[in-house]
Amino acid sequence: TSKLGSTKTPLAFGSSSSPPRIRRCQGHFLGSKRRPSGRKNFEMNSKDIRGMASVEAAVILPAIFLVVCLIIIGARLYWAKAQLADAVSAGARAASGQCASCVDPRVRQVVESDLATSGSSCRNLKVWTDSADGFVRASASCQIDMTQIGGPRLTLTQTAREKIDSFRSSTCEC
Repeated sequence: TSKLGSTKTPLAFGSSSSPPRIRRCQGHFLGSKRRPSGRKNFEMNSKDIRGMASVEAAVILPAIFLVVCLIIIGARLYWAKAQLADAVSAGARAASGQCASCVDPRVRQVVESDLATSGSSCRNLKVWTDSADGFVRASASCQIDMTQIGGPRLTLTQTAREKIDSFRSSTCEC
């Protein structure tokens, strides 16, 4: 008799009858004594999972740190851009009531004071104006330094445009 309990002998490959069956009994393949995983049973015990938490932490924590840094950099960039846009818009509004010779100093004064009041992180501020075609166009650029949190050093530029108030700009007092 064979190992499966039948009295017939197994057929060889290539014979005309049915192909041989792969025998699996009690975790053994084709009668081998070794299991596929090399374990006595297929359940995980405490020896198998020892150290897995530290491997998971080593993989996941840098990814979480990178995502948090990107969120912080994006938020700081958005906040600095909004502060610069508000300051330039306020400068253009304030200069719209001035005569042409007073526009540039007034815009610079308002932009600098607005950025200082809001606690902006803008460095190397540059302000320029143009008062043509009945409009005051104020522009400003500054650098945002995010290298202390792993980010780049960026230059932001904002422009605002306001119509010159013809009733208020008749007197020229700088």
